[in-house]
Amino acid sequence: MPLNTGETNLIRLSPWAIVSVVFGHLTKLVSNAYALIPILYASWKMDFDSKWLIIGASVVFSVSTIMAVVYWLRFHYQVNRDKLIVQQGLLFSKIDEIPLDKILNVRIEQPFYFKPLDLFTLVAETAGSSKDEVQLRALSASVAKELQAALVGNNHASANSAANAIELAHATHAIDSNNTIGSPHATTNMAANEPPLWVHRNGDDLVLFGLYQNNLLWLALILSPILGQFDYDKLSQQVWFQALWGQATRLTHGDLWLEIVLASTLLLAVLGILSLLSVLSAILKYYPYHLRFDGRTLVRTGGVISHQQDALKVHRIQLLQLEQPWLARLLGRWTLRFKQVQGQEVEQQKKGNMLIPSLRTSELATILTSINPSRLPEHALAQLSLPKSYWSVHWLWLAKRMWAPFMPALFSLFAGELWISCALALVGVAFCLFLIIYYCQLGYHIKRSGIWLHTGLLGQQWRFIQYKKIQTVNWHTSPGLRRRGLCTLTLGLASGNVTISCIPVRHANHIYRQTMMATGTDFNNWI
Repeated sequence: MPLNTGETNLIRLSPWAIVSVVFGHLTKLVSNAYALIPILYASWKMDFDSKWLIIGASVVFSVSTIMAVVYWLRFHYQVNRDKLIVQQGLLFSKIDEIPLDKILNVRIEQPFYFKPLDLFTLVAETAGSSKDEVQLRALSASVAKELQAALVGNNHASANSAANAIELAHATHAIDSNNTIGSPHATTNMAANEPPLWVHRNGDDLVLFGLYQNNLLWLALILSPILGQFDYDKLSQQVWFQALWGQATRLTHGDLWLEIVLASTLLLAVLGILSLLSVLSAILKYYPYHLRFDGRTLVRTGGVISHQQDALKVHRIQLLQLEQPWLARLLGRWTLRFKQVQGQEVEQQKKGNMLIPSLRTSELATILTSINPSRLPEHALAQLSLPKSYWSVHWLWLAKRMWAPFMPALFSLFAGELWISCALALVGVAFCLFLIIYYCQLGYHIKRSGIWLHTGLLGQQWRFIQYKKIQTVNWHTSPGLRRRGLCTLTLGLASGNVTISCIPVRHANHIYRQTMMATGTDFNNWI
């Protein structure tokens, strides 16, 4: 058993942890050395001797293996009732004692090389480090889930419930025909009037999520150094390229409009391919998506290649963020993100927060009310829903920015090229239209427990800020704003600063008073 009450029974990891450490070293080396791809590519084009490449790879693998064996021999851990103890180091032994109430995220991962062995890696993170605080590798499923339940502060019964989330999913009582949201029978760790919340996303939901959400930010990072090595002058002289170019010329007959249509078609084809890759990425990462909330902890499971299970205490949530890009707006879907302490996100390498993808508008009220992190203990199901309206910021915000897009056109008049000035003026008009659309969606709504902020252009975004999570309130004004009774309010959160421009001073004072009332009597840990 990994849970001990003494101070001497340190536990060693399974020998399979050596495999995980080796893969971790090699993955980190490859991910941090993507800039070397052009050098290797150029060396290969210049008949680089592959013997040295094989020798270098063998040396790197041998060193990684030796480091992994040393790591396994010297790594021990123990979980007490109030802290996690980790001992490691070869020449200099290091002992870390991490209080359980300081742990922000606990996630369980199953890399592809552990799938045949049914082993998992548990990662525990705190707010005191910019990297993973503790990684317990090669754990069995039962030990990993028991440790996760202990580290997030749940009792043993709730730990078992969280561990069997997928197996119990089909026993839930759904509130819609697709069993996307439901609650099983009451459990021992929940109040009778607040059953656990279950959220399930099927393949169709994840396909839509991949379509409207960009999941390919890593693509440019990987391809850019490779594409930069191509000699495009020689590429245009290749036989196959000349054949394609000739076919395109025959199709367009030199007509400008046909060339525009052909270029647009090719662009749409590229976007379609990228969309398919984004859909594939979403399915591989999240399918099958299951999220369980038992009143204190969110547990999300999913992943095809690398199975992952994340656990997040609800009081660690700093900000709720609802996103609806323009395509999701047409589809009637939302993405709910749980923003945490900045730099300590669940998916740390991608700075990604725990999220619920592809939510229908009809599901928002149920989920927001159930997960509501701003509720008080005496109000178990305090209503939290999207506002139907919001206060717009003052028109002065728009007036201060309307002139900026026309400055390039104004300066270009001194160059004497009228057509350039006209083109820049048209671009300025387009930017002004975007500013007007953005301004029309810029607003806020003040509630008893927090503030809703609304932004957007073609899509829209809602952010809910709890008063009790606000660390600093800073508002400043200028002579022009002061004459109109306006100010700019900046709220400091652990997830980052939020600024509300050109709002009435009375609203800023109300937010300040509500914040002081919420934080003045709350002595709990804000992270």
